[in-house]
Amino acid sequence: MELGSDLPHDQIVKKLFEKHRHYAMLEQNAPTDVLRNRYRQTLGNLNRYIAFMTTDAPHARQHKATPSASQPLRAPSEPIRSQPYSPTPHEPKHEPAKGASAWLVRHTENMQTISFELREGANVLGRNPSGPGNQILIENDRYVSRMHARIDMIPAYDGYRFELTDGFQSFAMKPSLNGTYRNGEHTRIQPERKVILMDGDTIQIGETKFCLKVAPVNKKRNVEEEVASSDYVKTVVIKLQ
Repeated sequence: MELGSDLPHDQIVKKLFEKHRHYAMLEQNAPTDVLRNRYRQTLGNLNRYIAFMTTDAPHARQHKATPSASQPLRAPSEPIRSQPYSPTPHEPKHEPAKGASAWLVRHTENMQTISFELREGANVLGRNPSGPGNQILIENDRYVSRMHARIDMIPAYDGYRFELTDGFQSFAMKPSLNGTYRNGEHTRIQPERKVILMDGDTIQIGETKFCLKVAPVNKKRNVEEEVASSDYVKTVVIKLQ
């Protein structure tokens, strides 16, 4: 693996985390076990790089000098803190940009466009959500479970990471009855499996669709107008269970 550039150390670390999120998403959606194992191997290597670039050990600090184009970043010849694969490596402590926020903007045919602010930590969605964290009530949708899905908003190196789960066992939740869907894909998200959401992704809960938008707090109205003027993502047809 090479990152041949004149990037400063913090930008190299940022790009490593971006690569990790990219391969984590590929691993989650791999169509075959062969590809899934290949992506897992890449993620394991990325964990090594990240540990190497973020360790405070004296022997590692001397390698943190910004590489030149003729000296691209390479893995150490001997692993530093050799680590097994893990879905999410330990990221350096980071305070997200002041004023940054995120919303789920309802964008469903024949429904008013309204937004629900996501909060750091757990955000539980359903027709009667309860428990710790932020509750987002979804009304007038017969396909929505009482506690249907959860979005974790987690501080990350370059802002926030958003992890979607269909149901959540820590809250004594069962998988939702009718499933949670992303970006119009007909295959429901597997229960207990975390899926990374990106800015602009659409999730469907019951027949209600929401678009995830990340923007400064004072841009809420702009976000709603942007989503309202965009095309609808196709609706997955739900068969009543």
